[in-house]
Amino acid sequence: MNKAVFAGSFDPFTLGHLDLVQRASALVSELVVLVGVNQAKKGLLTIEERVEVASLSTRHIDNVRVDFWDGLTVEYMRREEIRYLVRGIRNSQDLEWEQSMSWANSRLNPTCETLLLLSTPEYQYLSSSVVREILRFGGDLSGLIAETALPLVKAKCSL
Repeated sequence: MNKAVFAGSFDPFTLGHLDLVQRASALVSELVVLVGVNQAKKGLLTIEERVEVASLSTRHIDNVRVDFWDGLTVEYMRREEIRYLVRGIRNSQDLEWEQSMSWANSRLNPTCETLLLLSTPEYQYLSSSVVREILRFGGDLSGLIAETALPLVKAKCSL
């Protein structure tokens, strides 16, 4: 059984993330969308809301589950006996960052193998940061996050 983790802060979970999840889930028997904490970012959604948005967005994919972890991804992988870490690449800056992270992860957990998936052109410029900016100004979220998660995200932003 090949299991993989797709980790991120997912604040919020976008259609770009969903595209990567759909593609990665076709490659493995189980994919864990791992919602984590990025101390360098000020969050829009709580951890619980991020987990809920990711769960609502991926509920139609049978071999995907969503979990939360407040620590190193490679430690979660070790605990859960997961070997593969899925990461998305939108541009050359992402590639450079992911190369260094892959090296660091393999030093911390030698069984960790990073799988890089290129973003589809439709989502190449989509990021959670862009979505948060649009949300702050009341912009249209259509085509940016899953329809199933729109009510939750809109409710959060109208508070």
